[in-house]
Amino acid sequence: MLRLAALLVMLVSHNASAQSFLDSLAAKYSEMFCEHEGFLECAAAKKGECVSAIERSVQHCDDFALQIYEETEAGEDSRLSGESFADCFSTTFANGMDLEEEKFDSCSFPALRDHQNQLREKLRSKRS
Repeated sequence: MLRLAALLVMLVSHNASAQSFLDSLAAKYSEMFCEHEGFLECAAAKKGECVSAIERSVQHCDDFALQIYEETEAGEDSRLSGESFADCFSTTFANGMDLEEEKFDSCSFPALRDHQNQLREKLRSKRS
């Protein structure tokens, strides 16, 4: 999840406001998990429940998200805060969907892998 948090930080515009940063975090997580049928099937969740759990988790962990945003804006290393946000998010989201963390991990890894592959394809297409 640390890589995920760092990736999300890089995807957000440096000119974004703190609120739009939080909104973009929720949107990116929703895209990765709630648009991924495999994740929804594995977690036995409906899309609406997934989106709600993500929004609650991002808002709950917004202090960490804001710290990442501020450190990124200042050009500082955000690894520690990224780690903290990722831990906060995964725990809160797993609890919000009533999933044990092990189950959450087994459901999320394929969705994260697919998202990473999509990003790689976007980069490849931009380069060519």
